[in-house]
Amino acid sequence: MKHWFSHRLFMACYQLVVHLPQRWIAPLAHACAGFTYALGGARHTILTNLEIAFGQQLSPRELGRLYRDNLRATWLTTFEVLWMARHDRDWVRRRARIHGWEHVERAREQGRGVLMLGGHYGNFELQNAVVALAADGTYHSYTGRQRNPHLESFMMRLRTGAGVQPVPRSAETSRRMIRILADNQMMGICGDLNTRHGRAPMFAPFFGKLASVPEGMATLAVKTGCPVLFSWIVRTAPFQHEIFIKPLPYPRTGRLSVDRAALAACFLAEVERVIRERPEDYLWVHKRYRTRPLSDPAPVY
Repeated sequence: MKHWFSHRLFMACYQLVVHLPQRWIAPLAHACAGFTYALGGARHTILTNLEIAFGQQLSPRELGRLYRDNLRATWLTTFEVLWMARHDRDWVRRRARIHGWEHVERAREQGRGVLMLGGHYGNFELQNAVVALAADGTYHSYTGRQRNPHLESFMMRLRTGAGVQPVPRSAETSRRMIRILADNQMMGICGDLNTRHGRAPMFAPFFGKLASVPEGMATLAVKTGCPVLFSWIVRTAPFQHEIFIKPLPYPRTGRLSVDRAALAACFLAEVERVIRERPEDYLWVHKRYRTRPLSDPAPVY
C-alpha cells in the first residue's frame, strides 16, 4: 500500500512537470530548492559530505551556499529526467553532444569490449541514454534496484526507451557482464556510490578520506583486460549538456589485488577531479562514506 501511494504521488508530480512549458522548469527547480533548503532536507548528509570535501577551503557560509546550489542542481536534474520519459529518442539525442567518441572506437578495435566508468555527477541518466544511442544497441548499463517496484518499472521503461540495455543487480550480473565484454560490446557502470557488496570491500581515497569502491567493477576490468574509459556530463544550460569521454589508464603489475586497487584509486581520482570543477552538480545527498574500513572505523553520519 505504501509503495502504491508513493507511486501515485510520483506520477501526479510527473504529469504536472512534463506538461509545463520548458522555460518554467529551471525556475521551478529554483523554487523547489528554496523550499527544500527551508525544510533542511538532507542537510546533515550533504553538509557532512561537503565539509569532508571542501571544509578546508570554504567557510561555513560558503558551504551553506553550495548546499543550496546542490539542491537546485538536483531538482533540475530530476525534472530533466522526467522530461526524458515524455520525449522520443531524437529529442533525447539532441540534449547532449559527445566529445571523445574516437576513444570508444579505438577501444572496440581491440575486440575485448569496453568498460565505461562514470559517476553520479550531473544528469547521469541522460549521459547513459545519449551514449547508448550513439552506441546503436551495443551499450549496456549496470543498474541498482529501486525499493518501490512501481518506480523501478518506470525507470526501466525510461532507460530502455532511450536505448539503454539495463543489467540489474542479481546473482547472474557478473557472468552477464563478462559475456557482454566478450561480445565486444560496451558495459557502463557508475561505480562511485557507497557499497557493502563483496566479501572484502575495497577502499580508495576520495577527497582525502577512504571511500568504498565496488570490488566487482575493479575485478571485471582487471581480469578481462578490457580497455577502460571514463565519462562525465556537464550542463551548459537547462536541457543542454556536453558529454566527455577519455581513457582511464591505471598501472598494471599482473597481480590482481594490486591492479584492482590501482584502478579504484585512478577512478575515484577522476571523479574527484570532475567534481572540483563544478561541485554543486554531484550527488552529495548520498551517504558516500557510510561503509568504513578497519583503519578508519568511526561512523561519518
